[in-house]
Amino acid sequence: QCLAAAAEGRREEEPDPLVGRRLPDGRWVKARVLPAEGQAEARYLCCSGSGRRVEHSYLGAGECRRLMGNVDGRTVAPAAKRD
Repeated sequence: QCLAAAAEGRREEEPDPLVGRRLPDGRWVKARVLPAEGQAEARYLCCSGSGRRVEHSYLGAGECRRLMGNVDGRTVAPAAKRD
């Protein structure tokens, strides 16, 4: 997240609103990854699982917001409570 914040001119103290949130499908948004050359937007590392069995995937910022029911990127659904 620090590299993404620096690249966008944001201060590190301003947390990314998507990182640390749980998506409705149970995956957790773990980190923001800077866009690769030729990509329009940053991607987010999303993980699920426990112990030694952890699955991961990368989603674009727009896809993360869409899954959370958000389109403007500012207001994000609260994280789901764990059982």
